[in-house]
Amino acid sequence: CALPIFQPKPPTEEQNKQTAMSLLAATDWVNQPDVRNTANNPHLLNGPDFDSYRVSVRIYAVYPVAGNIDWPVKPVEQWSDPFEGIS
Repeated sequence: CALPIFQPKPPTEEQNKQTAMSLLAATDWVNQPDVRNTANNPHLLNGPDFDSYRVSVRIYAVYPVAGNIDWPVKPVEQWSDPFEGIS
């Protein structure tokens, strides 16, 4: 007698919306002006990567759907070298 395989219920629209909101909140810091200001060292070098990521996630925050979502992968932060040019 084989045991039935447990299949978790797919996420609801509301659960996916909450996941999207959490993912956005975790990257809100990239929109702080001082983070991208090239006059500051270190500053974020790959802001556009985060912009694209946040647009992809925001779709599900604004237009949530039920079911399993293949969430985009958050970019890895790349920072300028604060010691560049200092000997």
